[in-house]
Amino acid sequence: MDKRAELLAPCGNFDCVKAAVNAGADAVYLGGRSFGARAYAANFDNEQLQQVCDLCHSFGVKVYVTVNTLYKDEEFRELLPFINDLYVMGVDGLIMQDLGAIKVVRTFWPDLPVHASTQLTANSLDDVKEFEAMGLKTAVLSRELSLQEIRHISANTGMRIEVFIHGALCVSYSGQCLISSVLGSRSGNRGKCAQNCRLSYELMQEKNIRTEGHLLSTKDICTLPLLPELIKAGVASLKIEGRMKSPEYVAGVTEIYRKYLDLCYSSQPYKIDPEDVLELEQLFNRGAFSKGYLQTHSGFTMMCPTHPKHWGVPAGEVISYDRKNQNALISFNKAMVPGDGIEIRTKDEDGTGSYLNKACGEGQKASVNIQGDIRPKQAVYRTYDKRLMDKLKGAYETITRKVPLDAVVLIRSGEPAELTFHSDEFSAHVSGAVPTAAQNQPLSIESVSAQIGKLGNTIYKARNIRVDLEDGLYLNKSDLNTLKNYAAEILRKITVNSFKRVSEKIEPDTNIKEKFAGKKTLSVLVCKGEQFEAALLSPSVSMIYLDLVSFLMKNLKEICTKAHEHQKKIAVKLPRIWREYIRENVSERFEECLSSEIDGFLISNSGHYHAVKDSGKSFYLDFTGNVLNSRSFAFWKERGAESVALSVEMSRDEINALPDHSCTEILAYGYIPLMVTHQCPIGNYAGKKYDHIHCEKYGHSQPYSLRCGKESFRLETDCKNCLCTITTSRPLDIREDLENFKVKTFRLNLTHENFEKTEQILKKYEQILKAENSEKTAAPNIYDKMIL
Repeated sequence: MDKRAELLAPCGNFDCVKAAVNAGADAVYLGGRSFGARAYAANFDNEQLQQVCDLCHSFGVKVYVTVNTLYKDEEFRELLPFINDLYVMGVDGLIMQDLGAIKVVRTFWPDLPVHASTQLTANSLDDVKEFEAMGLKTAVLSRELSLQEIRHISANTGMRIEVFIHGALCVSYSGQCLISSVLGSRSGNRGKCAQNCRLSYELMQEKNIRTEGHLLSTKDICTLPLLPELIKAGVASLKIEGRMKSPEYVAGVTEIYRKYLDLCYSSQPYKIDPEDVLELEQLFNRGAFSKGYLQTHSGFTMMCPTHPKHWGVPAGEVISYDRKNQNALISFNKAMVPGDGIEIRTKDEDGTGSYLNKACGEGQKASVNIQGDIRPKQAVYRTYDKRLMDKLKGAYETITRKVPLDAVVLIRSGEPAELTFHSDEFSAHVSGAVPTAAQNQPLSIESVSAQIGKLGNTIYKARNIRVDLEDGLYLNKSDLNTLKNYAAEILRKITVNSFKRVSEKIEPDTNIKEKFAGKKTLSVLVCKGEQFEAALLSPSVSMIYLDLVSFLMKNLKEICTKAHEHQKKIAVKLPRIWREYIRENVSERFEECLSSEIDGFLISNSGHYHAVKDSGKSFYLDFTGNVLNSRSFAFWKERGAESVALSVEMSRDEINALPDHSCTEILAYGYIPLMVTHQCPIGNYAGKKYDHIHCEKYGHSQPYSLRCGKESFRLETDCKNCLCTITTSRPLDIREDLENFKVKTFRLNLTHENFEKTEQILKKYEQILKAENSEKTAAPNIYDKMIL
């Protein structure tokens, strides 16, 4: 049988670690006090991290540490010593996003396994192939992939493939969400997501409200029914989401998935007990579960627009409500106990809750003191199950998990008794007291085996015991106990210490030389022919990017000729999401580009790079590539990028502080993409999109938008590929601020602008670059603020 898939549990504090170990996790993932994508979890200091490593390694449980955010240059001073500490502790791997930081780890700690975080948006075989070429060991795939795509990737790579199997589901592709940082300066790419997707929105059709609710809030996923298929697909690591969750949640979810993962490898039929699903729902759900994207493309059935928090499970119905005394008479369909928490969904509130102070049997009625706009026939949910929580608390109070071992005992006359313990990977050999001649009752193989097998006060349990014993000898029980306890402790220390490493010397980076931008230019991304024609006429434009999806390239040869005649370079922007079906949809045009006279490709990620690196064409990195520091910039420049567009999450000061501006680029004009998602609000709430790929609004022309309080958002749809990009409602425009940036190139991203509007925008930027414009006061823009 092939090596079994790993069950990977989330841990936000030490109790969660104990819960995961007891529940049967094969590995845990967690974060330090800094540098992880869950900054608001309790997390672990270095002393606690060492304790976690020692505890987990004692039980054969792997420890992966999340170092999976984007870093600012000044943070590397603390990041690199922290990684060295993790290396010495013996962690089993780092989960990482920042490509510059990954390059540093691969340089200084080449034997420390690195996992490509889901924040790297690995959604294609090209992505995984490139990560493999970089020496990474595991790829955490985007949650949007289907079983078929996972199977295809796993079959064509030597990397370990990791997939999320349970928990919260981001509505945006991970690593491609800027809404939290743009609206509130809290970056999801830096572990400080403000959960804007769980807020209430209105879907607007022109000025009319089409519908409202928590329109971007997805249900949690539960893949219990698909575990056998995931294993057949070659998934090596099955990941439970939830580093912000309680130890009880970790214990309950891990235990249930352990049960069914073991069932997958048994000869028993795979059948799910509905009570286990109910327990998972009781622990946390948002309007039941979905199976995510594994068997469907997207759609309304994956969304929970009515209530974004924990739903609990149905527990009864309101019979009547006494408003004066604030008492609800409730008929319960479940047996309830004191301490159970309930919630009633009301029309104008997310929910109003209370706790029971007395027991109530199934089918019985009880009066509960509760406030709110409560009315008869409203549903009652149990959001806290006290009996379940009390049971799960015991899962982390003490460690009950045991490590199986084999024992060999050797007792010879005149020689110290010897004992060897063998676990699956390690062994310990110790010697003890010298036996004496028996006066009354000599040792027997049975008595020695029974005494050595009593390992209750250790982390071990005896699997096989072999005793080699000379006749007529005696050792008292305390000598045998001392021998076995000593052997157990030595085995534990050998196991734990085997993971620890010797500190590496970190050499400072002294090769960074200051380089200046020289003459500043404009680059333009065009979606329409008239935009292209206007860009040709601008003397300040040095590069024109054609959008492969939206630009109709009827005669690419003529386009290239025109551009080159006007001394412009021409490059084609690849689709930001590079899944196999999207690549197939653009394959004909992509192949035409490869054989054309274009100068290169505008890429967003490692998958794009893998697809074009041997094409003989240049490549240019887009700002969606998440370059936030000089090491990531250098990473792409060393790969051969002709230009590197910096993240819009960098401030003006951070941008100017970069030592090398020879090929830097920033977004100067255009709508900022905040999310890219398959959960198109237009399709889900106006187009009757359920489990199929296309909706009734396919190719729509009506202007739709989202509104949240005073903020509005544009919805850009790519209907053929069933993608929706949610953008700012107004374009970024920093023309009055150009002189305050050291960068080489200013990018103008055009969308719906016609020829005249494009020409007008270009002329204003030209005037600034030529210092012909007298405006000095720059309007506030995104580069003013420092992102947390």
